[in-house]
Formats: sequence, C-alpha cells, structure tokens
Amino acid sequence: MRNLCLLLFCLLLTACVSGTGLKEEPPGLSPQQLRIELAKVSGVRIADGEPLLARFPVGTLFAQGSALPMPGGPALLDALTNLVKKSKLNWSLKVRAASGEGEQHDAELAATRAEILKVYFNNARVNMQKISITAIAEQGASLELELVQ
Repeated sequence: MRNLCLLLFCLLLTACVSGTGLKEEPPGLSPQQLRIELAKVSGVRIADGEPLLARFPVGTLFAQGSALPMPGGPALLDALTNLVKKSKLNWSLKVRAASGEGEQHDAELAATRAEILKVYFNNARVNMQKISITAIAEQGASLELELVQ
C-alpha cells in the first residue's frame, strides 16, 4: 500500500510539473501584421502589393564583397528570425552577391552568405522546413524575403 501511495504521489508530481502536454499554440502573425512589423526593421524595404516581399539593399546587411553580416547585422537577423518564427508561414529567401570579382567568386560568396543564414536561423530554432534559402550570383538586394502562401 505504501508503495502504491508513493507511486501515485510521484505521478501526481510529474503531472503537475509537466502540465497536460496539450498546450494550445498561439496563432501566427497575419501577412498584414508581418508587413507592419517588417517595416520597423532597420534598412528593410517593403515592396507594394502581394505577396509580402522585403528587401535588404546592398550595404544594409552585408557589405559588398563580405560574407559576414555588417556590424549591427545580428540585430537585424534577430528581428527577422523572431518574425519568421512568429509568422508560422513559409518563406523564400534569396541571398545575392555581386562583388565585381567574377561570376565564380560571386556564386561562392552568395553560397557562403546563404550557409551563414541557415546556421543563424537554425541556431535561433526557426523551423527550417518553413524556409527555403537560395544563393544567387547577381546584382540586387543582398537579402530578399518573400512570404510564400
């Protein structure tokens, strides 16, 4: 009897600590809310129309020719990862590089930037199944985020 009481007490404690396990997940941000929140991120340019498209022009996140984010870049990435996580929606990210040192160098630079972003998003516990990241060797915004409906 004593063992049974001890077992029930342990089960009760475990239930109290772990909860029911049926936590209701809060709803994600709507595309309209995301547009408003993304507009608050320093340096980002929001395109008019649908789908939601946000761009970081050259010199706002990555310096030309650099694989690592500029000073202040991690704060921008923190803001992005938080919004992507809160949205619970699918995103397409395009990472561009055009250094003027040749197409091969630009492709490698864009791929390195994309890999750094993957690691950053993964470390921030973003659901990587909700994000596709593509490296592109061409002129344009160094990072472009498009909401995929």
